[in-house]
Amino acid sequence: MSINPIRITGLNSGLDTDSMVKALSASYQTKIDKIYKQNESIKYKKETWEELNSKMYSFYTGALSDAKYKKAYATSDITSIKNFINGYNDVVEEMSAKYNTKSEGYEPLTEEEKDALSDRELEKWEDKIKDSSLYRDSRLSTLRFKFTQVMVDGIEMNDGTKMYLSDFGITRGNYFNTPVNERDSYKIDEEKLQKMIDENPDKVEEFFSKLSSKLYDTTTKEMSSTSSSSLYKVYNDKQLTKQQQAYEKEMLKIEEQMFKTEERYYKQFAQMEEMLASINSQTNMFATLLGM
Repeated sequence: MSINPIRITGLNSGLDTDSMVKALSASYQTKIDKIYKQNESIKYKKETWEELNSKMYSFYTGALSDAKYKKAYATSDITSIKNFINGYNDVVEEMSAKYNTKSEGYEPLTEEEKDALSDRELEKWEDKIKDSSLYRDSRLSTLRFKFTQVMVDGIEMNDGTKMYLSDFGITRGNYFNTPVNERDSYKIDEEKLQKMIDENPDKVEEFFSKLSSKLYDTTTKEMSSTSSSSLYKVYNDKQLTKQQQAYEKEMLKIEEQMFKTEERYYKQFAQMEEMLASINSQTNMFATLLGM
């Protein structure tokens, strides 16, 4: 709140009334700063989710949609399969990076703390917070699990057998020798994949049609509208917005309380100043009468 009570100077008492009132109402400012930081955390989390959501939506409407509907797998051109796998890798690596990045001691700043930093310093600080805002996030954990589960579960084929990506030369790296954010990504052995296309085009067609459809349906469900999330959002944007609104309402309430408290203190100090001025006036009068 920008409105402040009228300040008095403390000329009669010699007291720094502004500092005294600020100290007396410090508990309110502490509460405001705490809620402000919580609200900032939600803001950073929403921004980070939006970046991830944008990448996932692009994959959903791009390479994944192409893989589901074009079904050009059993040709000599493996581009559609490569686009599908590479698009998946981009999304799952982004999810892993956001899930695994720790805060490294960075936390949201108050407005006063922000003002003390240069624009470059503040940008760097906020980037650090955003990078770690989804660390060990439960919603992100669930999303990662559902995505990776589709890819590792395999596909039931029409002939009753079950086939996996590895049957087509598409595998994940060794767990211990692969960077942590790339452990759910896939590499393509193009020679083995091409051989499968040449020798078993029907199986290639069936497998990737079913796999892409399965992942597409999973993504569609995760992007559906719910009571806590909007359509085409993979995170609880409605819920986070409500939390922000609650924080803002609470801050306004405390700011109003602080304003009233400071106003009361200033009135009390003003009364004291008037009393001291009266005493000084009487003292001066007596001194004059006594010839002092």
